[in-house]
Amino acid sequence: MLNSFVKYEKYWISGIIIAAFIASLCYSFGFSLQPSVDARAYDSISWDIAQGKGYDTDSSVGRPGPGYEYFLAAIFYIFGHSYPAVWIIQALLLAATAYLVFLITRLVFKESWHPLMGLIAAALVGLSPDLISMSAMLMTEMLVVFLSVASIYCFFKYIDAKNIIWIPLAAISMAAAILTRSNLLFLVLPMIIYFIISKDWKRGLLFIFIFLICFIPWTVRNYGVYGEFKPFNSSMGLIYVGNHSGATGELVLNYSFPEGYGDFRKMDQIDFDNNLGRAGIDYIIHNPLQFIKLTIWRISTYFSFARPFAFWPHLAGLAKAITIVLSSIYSIIIFGLGLAGAVLSLKRFGEKKSPALLLAMFLTTLSVVVLIVETRYRLVSYPMLAVFGGFSVYWLASKQEELKRILIKIWPVLALLAANTAFDVIRNWDRIIERL
Repeated sequence: MLNSFVKYEKYWISGIIIAAFIASLCYSFGFSLQPSVDARAYDSISWDIAQGKGYDTDSSVGRPGPGYEYFLAAIFYIFGHSYPAVWIIQALLLAATAYLVFLITRLVFKESWHPLMGLIAAALVGLSPDLISMSAMLMTEMLVVFLSVASIYCFFKYIDAKNIIWIPLAAISMAAAILTRSNLLFLVLPMIIYFIISKDWKRGLLFIFIFLICFIPWTVRNYGVYGEFKPFNSSMGLIYVGNHSGATGELVLNYSFPEGYGDFRKMDQIDFDNNLGRAGIDYIIHNPLQFIKLTIWRISTYFSFARPFAFWPHLAGLAKAITIVLSSIYSIIIFGLGLAGAVLSLKRFGEKKSPALLLAMFLTTLSVVVLIVETRYRLVSYPMLAVFGGFSVYWLASKQEELKRILIKIWPVLALLAANTAFDVIRNWDRIIERL
């Protein structure tokens, strides 16, 4: 059975890539979603840029970016104000991400690699109901997932080949990902630590130099407009949104503005964000135990199976029911197999750096738990979990005579995830029902 995956590897991966592309297109054109809420804002900003009106100097800077806005603007500039063009290109990004994940498994597990690992990992990404849904929307996630995976691939390719060309590619794609979603900044740390541990000083400095250069244009632009050092867009206010009296750890916008920080109704976007962020930091400093409790709640929400990707306005009736089922099953698979595979790989390859490095990269994506957690914020971690999930499936399939021993090793992970989900359901029953 396993030999068939070796023999027909190219056909299998080609089929997965094509299936991912077609599934994304079918979903996008089937629902033909018109931009709303955040997507409407990205659409408006990007269309202004495409028409030569520039980047709005007030409200636009309050959105994550500017990577996705300029990505959309480039599409609109070439194809006109066309949503189908965006859907097609984002379907290509999903298919490309699946293929890159396939290649990453080979680079991470090297001589122990088997095509089944890569094929399972690619399928977990390309056929993810959550990622397919997101590829149909004008939202940042599909682009940031692709860019982060591209950077991870280039980085592991450098480790494997030691060819200097992969360093600028890794640095540029990582910077682009961070300019799309600034909370990914911590993802660069394991890369820098690798250079330090490996004593690869010259190329490590080259990586950091190119990485920092990528932020100069936007930083200079923002300083000229606002007179402040802002290498990313303004998002400090999220600190308060997730950390204030009455906060739940989730993105709930009906909060009361803090007193003593000025009249928020009269502030421009920058002052509003700075003061709201300062209020959040002050709250954390004066309420450290509450902050710890909220962070634990956010971690629980992040890993809960009871948070399907089904709260979007276009979903109702049968479509919503199907999404709830598929997304819930997928979360069990991606977290269960992913974390179990991480445990198995570290036990199996304890002396090797690559699995541990990939796990460190996954852990940096959890940095969002100090702010707020929503289901879509988990998407960037899926490709890394998929790599470990591919390893997990292969290990279970190839070591059937050791199945009992393997299950003994991984059952605590699965039991902990199940217990966490039960805790989340009990604690947030009303919220979960509301979202569903």
